[in-house]
Amino acid sequence: MSFSIKAMCQHGDLVHRRKTAEAALKKARELSRAGCYDITITTPEGRDYHSSEFADLPRTPAAGRAPPKPRPPDSPRPMSRPVR
Repeated sequence: MSFSIKAMCQHGDLVHRRKTAEAALKKARELSRAGCYDITITTPEGRDYHSSEFADLPRTPAAGRAPPKPRPPDSPRPMSRPVR
């Protein structure tokens, strides 16, 4: 099950695949910021969503999403000079 993201850019057509709707939306936004246009997301069921319809794209329920990756703890920073 994957979502297809299709776009037109200055060098031609692009197609990317993502596993979730959230990842597909993120990629679509990246392509838009990079100057691509005519961006469409196709669901695993075959339904096409043009950029004007992205708000209607079904999202993964919160219970079904993978938990966020834990951030590593901040490492101590070396001091540049001794404290007086």
